[in-house]
Amino acid sequence: ADPDNMSWQERETFNLKQIGRLDLGIPKEEVIRLLGSPDISEAKSVNSGEELLILFYRTHHVKSDGITTRDECTPLLFKNGSLIAWGADAYEDYQDF
Repeated sequence: ADPDNMSWQERETFNLKQIGRLDLGIPKEEVIRLLGSPDISEAKSVNSGEELLILFYRTHHVKSDGITTRDECTPLLFKNGSLIAWGADAYEDYQDF
C-alpha cells in the first residue's frame, strides 16, 4: 500500500497499524519507508551535539478543516537517527531536551 495514494481515513488506519509494529532503535529511514512522508516534522540539535527529530503521522481525526495538526498525529522521536520514543509523551520529551 502506498500511503501517499490513500484517503485521510485510510491513512490514519494504516499509520496506526504500522506504528503498532515499530520497535525502538529502528532507523529513521526504515520508519519513512514503512509510513511514507510525515505529515509534520521538527528537528533540533542539543548542546551535547545530539540531533533530535520528531516526525508526526496522522492517526486520529479531530476537526474537519482540511488541515492536519499535531493533535491529530502520533509523534515519533528520533535521537541521532534512531527511534527512541513515540506517543503523546514523545513530543514533551523532545521539547524538554
